[in-house]
Amino acid sequence: MYEKVLIIKGVEVELFFFELQNGFKISLRSATKVPVNKLAAEFNGGGHFFAAGARLENKKMEETIPKVIEKATEYLQRYLK
Repeated sequence: MYEKVLIIKGVEVELFFFELQNGFKISLRSATKVPVNKLAAEFNGGGHFFAAGARLENKKMEETIPKVIEKATEYLQRYLK
């Protein structure tokens, strides 16, 4: 599996990408005020405020990861004012 980075001081959101046979999955976790369920919805996913995810079939990680990081950065700026 993967290590939880939310226990590190200053980390607000955790993004983890799992490669699948036909695409990949994003696991999103929040430590505080960032609603990762809304972030996941941007990529046709869902979940809860603090834990969410999305499955992206027929997508390439190297093309999509920068978009996810960009959107996550927007959420951090918006919700951590």
